[in-house]
Amino acid sequence: MTMNKTAAFCTISLGLGFPAFAVEPVEIDFFTDTIGSVDTVVNIIDYGANGSDTNEDSVALQNAIDDMTALSHGGKIIVPEGTFILGRITMRSNVHLVISTNAVIKPIQTTAKVVIFEFGTNDPEIRNVSIRGDGGRFTVDFSDRTADTSHTAFMVQNVTNFMIAGVDIPDNFTTHSAIRCNMATYQGQYFTPRNGVIKNINNTSAHVGYGTVQIGAGTHILFKDLDGDGGVTLRAESGATGLGVLTGSMFDIYGRNISGGGGNAVVMISPHAMQNGHIDIDGVLGRSSVHAVRIDKGDTRNGTSPGWFADTSIVKNVHAIYGVTAQLKAGHDQWVPCELKYLISSEKLPDGKARLGPAAAAMRNLAEGTGEGYYNVTITNVTQEGFVYQTKTVQHEADSISKNQCPAHISVTGVSVDPTNATLSVSETMQLLKLATPNNATDPTVSWSSDNDSIATVNSDGLITAQSNGTAAITATTTDSSHIAVCAVTVVPANPAWDAFVSSYGLSGVKTNHADGDGLNDWGEYVFGGNPTNPSDTGIKPAFGDSAASNVIFSLVGDNRVTAYVLTTTNLLAGNWETSTTVNVSTTNGVLNSYTNSIDTTPPQLFIQLEAK
Repeated sequence: MTMNKTAAFCTISLGLGFPAFAVEPVEIDFFTDTIGSVDTVVNIIDYGANGSDTNEDSVALQNAIDDMTALSHGGKIIVPEGTFILGRITMRSNVHLVISTNAVIKPIQTTAKVVIFEFGTNDPEIRNVSIRGDGGRFTVDFSDRTADTSHTAFMVQNVTNFMIAGVDIPDNFTTHSAIRCNMATYQGQYFTPRNGVIKNINNTSAHVGYGTVQIGAGTHILFKDLDGDGGVTLRAESGATGLGVLTGSMFDIYGRNISGGGGNAVVMISPHAMQNGHIDIDGVLGRSSVHAVRIDKGDTRNGTSPGWFADTSIVKNVHAIYGVTAQLKAGHDQWVPCELKYLISSEKLPDGKARLGPAAAAMRNLAEGTGEGYYNVTITNVTQEGFVYQTKTVQHEADSISKNQCPAHISVTGVSVDPTNATLSVSETMQLLKLATPNNATDPTVSWSSDNDSIATVNSDGLITAQSNGTAAITATTTDSSHIAVCAVTVVPANPAWDAFVSSYGLSGVKTNHADGDGLNDWGEYVFGGNPTNPSDTGIKPAFGDSAASNVIFSLVGDNRVTAYVLTTTNLLAGNWETSTTVNVSTTNGVLNSYTNSIDTTPPQLFIQLEAK
């Protein structure tokens, strides 16, 4: 089977004369820009378009296109700032649209399927065409369309040497991808797009079943710098029913720097029944998508036997960031770890198909195996971050697990942090400890955050780093956001006395360490004037008077980070200590200072404790 796949791919590729890139492909290998040789430049305003009203501008733009294609070298059409209402615009050979970054294209109001720009849709071949933003991205706005209605910004079919570049496409969960590359029928023959570049596209709020770009058919096309929110950013899926008249529909496809978040996948590779050629993907970033890359095996959806992609295919440099805003369709929950299935929402998104939930892993590769429908993709450098319950970066068929196979979920009922208050000097670090209850909770993990990173930062493990003077709240939040706990952090200027103490005794500088194991940590030795390397020297102990209103006398180091508490209780077993006195040290000289405080000792039995922080 491998030889047959390779032979089919090589025959088609060599017949069309496309190079097998030994080095990184560049845009000029895919698209030859002819905009510099056009005969004239026009503005659609001169053809009657009006970017400041609600009237349709399609006739004006189509007339401009038809005039430009009639010239021997074509023309450039300027679309200026404004809002233009367009639909069913037929692109022609040697025409280039240059659209202002302040221009907004809105679709016509219709109950039919909406396509704004058509490149050779069941028409004769067109050549040397482009639509591009003028120095940035213009907007095609579907954000006010009804969810689950059919909207396509660019339909790319019977065209050779084309480019679409620089477009923002805000959506509202409409069906069909914003850009579609597919087969066209003309005079009984079948044609697919050839030699093109689609780049610098941003798409938001996409339908889970669609996304930014779907290529069902095409040859020698570069997709570059695409970013999508929802659905799939680059969907290489030859699943359309009409493709059944072809043996294969995709050849020599390249994807570079493809990113996306909150979706089904960033890149999807799915042949269905098509015997496809080479696909090469390099550089994928997934942000809270079920998978950054999804590779499906072949099936018989639009043919009689499962299809494939060529065994030369490559996917490399994939990175996924965990999140809980992935779009999960029915059946996708089988890839989510048992510990996280409870996070899958019970409510559907406006598309009526997907639910929000956690990302599963960096990649899902169901094409790996032997037999019909399986094919080889060379995969390298797949990484992920934040996936606490997922040890595999690439999932395979055997890794699916249904909810019924998982143990019963035990919810977190509370969370606490220790300590709840802390004073740090600039550049000092401190490890916070968290405790989630019950101790057998299925998912006891928390996320850490600071409300003021300029004062104190916290990493994913709860390690605080003091940055500058001031106060900050460090918060631990359970994964399901149902419980939080807070540590109040005060950052003060560094005190050289502590640094000198650490240096003179050769200490680590971590306050909670016990260099001599005498029960008083290094910070306590410093506060009370002890020797951290001598177990018999724990500093100056408190002294007590003998009158009814006794004096408590104690010494504290001159460090304004120190706070001392005189605590009392009449029941040692109960452990209910009350604060009698609080002393905040104000000096910074590092010298021991004596403090005297009076307490009421009239109770028949009184226990006194001195606590310093």
